[in-house]
Amino acid sequence: MLWWLVEQIRLSTEQVVDREVVRLVGARKPYLEALLKLAAAGPTPMLQPASLFLKHGHLAQRVALLVREVSMSRVRLVSSFVLVLAVLAAGAGLSCRRFP
Repeated sequence: MLWWLVEQIRLSTEQVVDREVVRLVGARKPYLEALLKLAAAGPTPMLQPASLFLKHGHLAQRVALLVREVSMSRVRLVSSFVLVLAVLAAGAGLSCRRFP
């Protein structure tokens, strides 16, 4: 469960970056093309730091979200963040009680 949560946090972070880049660039298509070009580069991408976000397998979800042009409302974003923090806090509290 904890690993799933970490993966969801990573995906959310990548989606926020995607949304910000699209906002700064002003168009989705060039950014989508750049993402797909990096993914097609194979195991040794052109830019080494880019491999960090390609390792987690979130590219398909990110591209699908960008193509659908769906944006998360601020209320949903904040409530998701609060929920994740609550689950992490509960997990940490439970772990502390279980282990001396």
